[in-house]
Amino acid sequence: MIEVLEDGVKQLKARSVEPESELNKRCTIEKLEIERVYWYEKGIDWGIVTEHEIPMVLTENPRDPPGTLVVSCAQHTRHNV
Repeated sequence: MIEVLEDGVKQLKARSVEPESELNKRCTIEKLEIERVYWYEKGIDWGIVTEHEIPMVLTENPRDPPGTLVVSCAQHTRHNV
């Protein structure tokens, strides 16, 4: 889940992070379809993110809980891993 500010309004968005190489596998497609339907029924925007859409610069902040990465871009987005 990520929180974004669009037109001054905070919105939640769900994103699944998958390597592009996994996107043609049947089990991955089935899992992503389950996720898509789940978020659709919740009324939350859902999408897939691959390694091509994530900047290569990732940093760990010692003040964040273990397993939290900050993607370095225009705004910092925290991702629990």
